[in-house]
Amino acid sequence: DNPPYNKGAFRIEINFPAEYPFKPPRITFKTKIYHPNVDEKGQVCLPIITAENWKPATKTDQ
Repeated sequence: DNPPYNKGAFRIEINFPAEYPFKPPRITFKTKIYHPNVDEKGQVCLPIITAENWKPATKTDQ
């Protein structure tokens, strides 16, 4: 069974605000992708990177 994005190459952009690590980074797919956690503009939509849920101890590799 092959996952749909297995071995795919995707361009992403990670923007760290000046207030990082107190505000979350903004992660955007530059490669068009259909995924439930990525909106039509390519922005990653995960609770862990929302301003309400972000904690300064969170690492970008989580």
